[in-house]
Amino acid sequence: MANRKLSPDDMMKVGIYELLGSVGFYVFDNYQWATTFLFTGIVLFLIGYWQLNRDDEISGFQSFVIVSTICLSIYASGEVANYMNKQSSIQKLCGSVENIKIVKGRGVSTFDLVAKDRQQTFAYNEHKAIVSSYPNLCIDYSFDQRWSEYTHIVEIYPQPHQ
Repeated sequence: MANRKLSPDDMMKVGIYELLGSVGFYVFDNYQWATTFLFTGIVLFLIGYWQLNRDDEISGFQSFVIVSTICLSIYASGEVANYMNKQSSIQKLCGSVENIKIVKGRGVSTFDLVAKDRQQTFAYNEHKAIVSSYPNLCIDYSFDQRWSEYTHIVEIYPQPHQ
């Protein structure tokens, strides 16, 4: 195995590539990955710059910081996306429950709430009891597709009879 080390210049280049990747994800409205690449790119660039002023090698501690930063940036971008999804405008949809898809193992079980004019998919696991109990529901939810592919349910209740 070759004993190749990442130079500070290479670290700064990787940081710049991450920042450019962040811009690319932003252009395609995938804000969660844009923030992940942004956080990671900034940290890698700063570590490369700091390394340029100190020494030429990455120590074990710096490697730990780099790996931790990548994991932390993925977690932080998920939290930012979740927060932004919750902050979007609240919408109300009343309709019938259809297409309950239960996923075995890994994955997200979903159901569709179908109204006269539109249809929306929601996560099933969190609200299993009420969804399976009533054929018609009303759901108040917030959703910003730029930040997440899943809706945030604010309130779920049986549809009143008309």
